[in-house]
Amino acid sequence: MTPVFIIIVCLALTSAAGSVVKRDVFDAIAEANEGTGARLVDGDIMPNRRRNALPCTAAGCKWPKTGRYVWVPVSISPAYSRQERNRIIQGLETFQGPTCIRFQWRSNHTDYLNFISSTGHEQSRSDRDDYVTILYNNIKSGRERNFRKRRTNNLGTDYDFDSIMHYSSRAFSKNGSPTIIAKINPNARLGTATSMTDKDIALVNRLYGC
Repeated sequence: MTPVFIIIVCLALTSAAGSVVKRDVFDAIAEANEGTGARLVDGDIMPNRRRNALPCTAAGCKWPKTGRYVWVPVSISPAYSRQERNRIIQGLETFQGPTCIRFQWRSNHTDYLNFISSTGHEQSRSDRDDYVTILYNNIKSGRERNFRKRRTNNLGTDYDFDSIMHYSSRAFSKNGSPTIIAKINPNARLGTATSMTDKDIALVNRLYGC
């Protein structure tokens, strides 16, 4: 297995006066990643370019399991402030209670997760067209690629409108109108989760046999 890098930015944006700026986080991440020259998937994920396009379930693609746990080495860029670093760590900790994923600091590991300041999304699932409609006329020019449907192994889990990895209803909107709506309820709010959902947890546990 070769390294997979996750690129993220701080999710809380503040103005110079210290007040919270309400803004779609995926737009903020994409703007932060502009000009990096990196070939990103969905605007914020740097994939392993030496891995083929098959769904990631084969040996050599998943993190190895040792005994009961899957140990994943992690590195966090020193460019982050202590507060930002703690937020990333808190996010990682949410995996450790309900799943068999365990994180450890990277030492001499060649395979690791690297968080740098400059992260598969639910709406990219292979079965997404059964659940949501993408409104391309409302998407910012050049951001259409972030809504591409991809080959995924969904491991028998239902589509999760509440997943922490789901775009918001107005992600990358050029006019303030929705860019993605649920077919079952076009008025439903998407992408509002702040922690892993039960379906997020189930997907990880099925993938690694936790």
